[in-house]
Amino acid sequence: MRLEQAEERLQQTHEPEAIVDTTTEGLRLVTPSECGTLSDVQFRVFLSKGDERGQFHLVGHRESDGSLVYTNAVMIDQLG
Repeated sequence: MRLEQAEERLQQTHEPEAIVDTTTEGLRLVTPSECGTLSDVQFRVFLSKGDERGQFHLVGHRESDGSLVYTNAVMIDQLG
């Protein structure tokens, strides 16, 4: 629901992106063994250029060395 709200806000304000804070506690997040666990997890929400539909990806830092990690983008419509 918070991702959809961020999508609607971006469509109205024309901001380039929105960050939605989250924690790994409520997520079933499975990372490859090479990656390990993540910290500072957030969702980055943005609109596609053509149709202005909301997309998001998960962004965080690898706990072992602080490297930035992010997932492939997913359309918010696919969550429902």
